[in-house]
Amino acid sequence: MKKTEIAAVVLIAMLVIGGGYYLSNLVFGDPFDSTASVEYMDKLEDGIVDPSVEVYNINAVNPTVTVCIGKDDEGNIIDCNAEAGTGNQGGNESPDGGGTDNPSTGE
Repeated sequence: MKKTEIAAVVLIAMLVIGGGYYLSNLVFGDPFDSTASVEYMDKLEDGIVDPSVEVYNINAVNPTVTVCIGKDDEGNIIDCNAEAGTGNQGGNESPDGGGTDNPSTGE
């Protein structure tokens, strides 16, 4: 390459870099001119607050109680909680009260 060709490549590269810098400032703005606002949190209280009565009340749904929905062969509604009164809390018991060693196969 001749010296004039190298100078032309360097000049074009400088123009491309300068144009890119100018266009990026137009699109994104100057990062040094922008400021960020930060919201501060209120101080947490040291004490324990009583839970909301709307959520934690005597009529609330208990997610740990087994719910059986359906009917038996005679058309009677199945109620898993009728015998024990507390639901299936044994882990691998069937709704009729009989336990199983393997919950996946029922054996």
